[in-house]
Amino acid sequence: MNTKIVKQKILAELLTNVEWKTIKLGELALFKKGPFGSSLTKSMFVPESETAMKVYEQKNAINKNATLGHYFISPEKFEELKVFEIFSDDIIVSCAGTIGETFIMPKNMKKGIINQALMFIRLHDKVIMPYFLLYFDFIIKDLANEYSKGTAIKNIPPFSVLKQIDFPLPPLPIQKTIVAQIECLFAEIDRIENARQSLLKAVKLARQKTLQEFLIQNSKFKIQNSQCEEWKRVKLGEVCNLERGITFPSNAKQTVKFENSIACVRTANVQEKLKLDDLWYIDKSYFKNNQNKILKINDIIISSANSRELVGKTSYVEKLDQEMTFGGFVMVIRANENLNSKFLFYFLRHIFLEGLFMGESTQTTNIANINSKQINNFDIPLPPFSVQQKIAEKIEAVFSQLDKIEKTISK
Repeated sequence: MNTKIVKQKILAELLTNVEWKTIKLGELALFKKGPFGSSLTKSMFVPESETAMKVYEQKNAINKNATLGHYFISPEKFEELKVFEIFSDDIIVSCAGTIGETFIMPKNMKKGIINQALMFIRLHDKVIMPYFLLYFDFIIKDLANEYSKGTAIKNIPPFSVLKQIDFPLPPLPIQKTIVAQIECLFAEIDRIENARQSLLKAVKLARQKTLQEFLIQNSKFKIQNSQCEEWKRVKLGEVCNLERGITFPSNAKQTVKFENSIACVRTANVQEKLKLDDLWYIDKSYFKNNQNKILKINDIIISSANSRELVGKTSYVEKLDQEMTFGGFVMVIRANENLNSKFLFYFLRHIFLEGLFMGESTQTTNIANINSKQINNFDIPLPPFSVQQKIAEKIEAVFSQLDKIEKTISK
């Protein structure tokens, strides 16, 4: 459920098709956009001090927080740009990218101006503020979508359009009733969304507990029990093979097939289910006819270089509709004849969910890495092959039910 869309629909229902008197938006307030780019550049900023004046940014509106940001200008520069000064009870509005996020400046705000990505609204009559904000939120985002059709970036409509919008203005008691109704509905939507997110977290935890129960708790009992000598513990490197991905220049990849090309799976494709609708294509010469670099059914793809939270994430290759190789930020893990591939996959998923890959990874500036030596060194409980298969089937059955529950919750 997209709560933002639901809320917009409620606003549209309650704030349109009304027969109250209207007033042009431009008559309700002073509207002012931030200075042109050349009027305020980073070279003009000064360190924070008692005399420095704050430059407010988009993140102040988006995060509803006046204390964020560390850009300041001198008192002299402030005087040059004084027309862009904002005061308490002014409404700042984000004007590019994340459109229409509003924030009422607090009483204790630091004296300052807005930057190029903001506008301010100064209502002539502040008593209508709650109703105005609700209606403005509705019309500004609607207009932003209208004026941004065919472009990737949304922008605020021109003031020549904005100020001429008819603004329905009911008597103040009705305004208060409308605001109260909408706030009540929004609170209920938020409550439902919070409950939905809690259920999704419960499903995720259930998957984790399932893996823990079948793969770890069960194996500890079996290995420690003298009458179950067939269960043993081995290193991953003893029962599987790891294959590193191929490397190629960044300009060698394309998003569509071309002559003598091959599809290439990368770390972005490694999701809960292997995502194959967004592939890169590279020339076949890069995998040098090495058949070990060709994906096979039952392969396990592991993200070996990613953000710290996602390093070690795995996908299982259930099916392939074309020949594929895999890139340098992933590795392929293949079980040997003593290890069931699905059993191995679920064990690797358990390691990932427990944060063990993250704990073993090494961190560079922006990327966490885990290498084949680290992966091979993990212990894995190893029952007889037939037992591995049964355990994998039981986990799969539980996960299938959890997938159905998750799908229902996500609708």
